Amino acid sequence: MGNPGGVWRRRLRLAGAGLAALAAAALLFGAGAVTAAAGLRHFLQQFHADLDRIVSPDGIDEARYVEIGGVRQWITVRGQDRSKPILLFLHGGPGGALSDIAYEFARPWEDYFVVVQWDQRGYGRSNVDADKIRGTTTKERYIADAIELADYLRKRFDRPKIVLVGQSWGTLLGTEVAHRRPDMLYALVSIGQLTGWESSYEEIRRLLLDLGKRTGDRALADKMTKAGPVPVGPKAGPFLAAMDPVWEEMNRRGYSWHAVTGSDDPIGELFDAAAFTSPTIDDRRFLSLLRGGSGNDYYATLHPTLSGWSLERDVGTRMAVPYVLIMGRFDWQTPIPLARQYYEEVCAPYKAYVELPNAAHVAMLEQPGLVTVALVEKVLPAVSGNVPAGAETCAAAAAPGGST
Repeated sequence: MGNPGGVWRRRLRLAGAGLAALAAAALLFGAGAVTAAAGLRHFLQQFHADLDRIVSPDGIDEARYVEIGGVRQWITVRGQDRSKPILLFLHGGPGGALSDIAYEFARPWEDYFVVVQWDQRGYGRSNVDADKIRGTTTKERYIADAIELADYLRKRFDRPKIVLVGQSWGTLLGTEVAHRRPDMLYALVSIGQLTGWESSYEEIRRLLLDLGKRTGDRALADKMTKAGPVPVGPKAGPFLAAMDPVWEEMNRRGYSWHAVTGSDDPIGELFDAAAFTSPTIDDRRFLSLLRGGSGNDYYATLHPTLSGWSLERDVGTRMAVPYVLIMGRFDWQTPIPLARQYYEEVCAPYKAYVELPNAAHVAMLEQPGLVTVALVEKVLPAVSGNVPAGAETCAAAAAPGGST
């Protein structure tokens, strides 16, 4: 779950700052400065390419388009052993495509799984086929795309099931897929569980308002009072306008990335830095990103279909697949109080809760070791039909369909 409006404002700032810096370097120091900067970027890219290279004779490393829902969508498939379980990662956002910067967090997973990164319809490298995409970016279409891709992976790799891992916005897709097609999944993992659309955002505002009152920070309390309540309805504009000041304060205070305070967009800055050193973003694509890429208005179509969505009402609390919830203790972006409350109500073949003590919403980068351990210890047992130590079980989850 992110700030769709803020993404494009940040990219415009990045484009302006990047192009201005290049122009200033050329004027002050000549073309040599630009060449040196490009040389540094290429050096760092090669370092990451060497570090991430799949060298196992049993490994797999692919990147290509597949047709999903009638349009081209980009996937990467990587693992040290192609016989390992398939893990499909559903990125956050909406629009936070990660295939080009997955080297920052997914490499350890590739020792245990065949990891599939997917740039969702209209974003990242899937921002192609614009004429076909326009008007199709709805909640139901994204869910259908996820189901179609999961089925494609099962058939292509001849597997009965896969592991589904969603992060932030991806947890909405993940829970919906698990609700509708539990037969396809060994387990569902949610990292930063989204429990409602406007309701989750309103909880962020409430937490910040309470923080301002408890600490005597009148400016914060007044700002949160003025910002809300978060409007419910089909129009994206009023929603984004209400949320902008809330996101700013949440980010600045370390409730998005706990170790980073003072920035109004720490995750965006991470994306920019990771793109600069990404081994898969060539100079032409990087310059396109600097200029702001090829923008779109897909969120305007998506928001009306998300308004009012509730995890408990629309998905339910009974799951027919094992459910693993990973939360940063300081995560207010997908507020931990709501996620923990939902988890307590879930009935599943087994469920496991993992809380990261020094993380907020960027869990995969804040405490990557603990996330990897959770995937190995709490998720891999589901592939072989076992229940991991410490997991909770619920016999009622065996009912057909697995939904309330």
